[in-house]
Amino acid sequence: MPDVTGLLHAHVDRHPLFEALDVDEKIDAAIDPYVDLPSGGSLIISETPALTAIDVNTGSTEGSGREQSAVKANEGELYT
Repeated sequence: MPDVTGLLHAHVDRHPLFEALDVDEKIDAAIDPYVDLPSGGSLIISETPALTAIDVNTGSTEGSGREQSAVKANEGELYT
């Protein structure tokens, strides 16, 4: 693929590439079923053979009802 050779660069740092770019930590975060939201809430993602469930924990987010709290937590808005 000679048209992409200009996009490739050799890693010449003394630290391994994955360590230098924190790749292991980013992979762990990507596959973690628990996701913190900026609002103080969180998501818990659970997979089963039949479905994928996403539990929205609103944390400190407040709204006019459960659904509104979940929407605000998902949007990252903090209401205290």
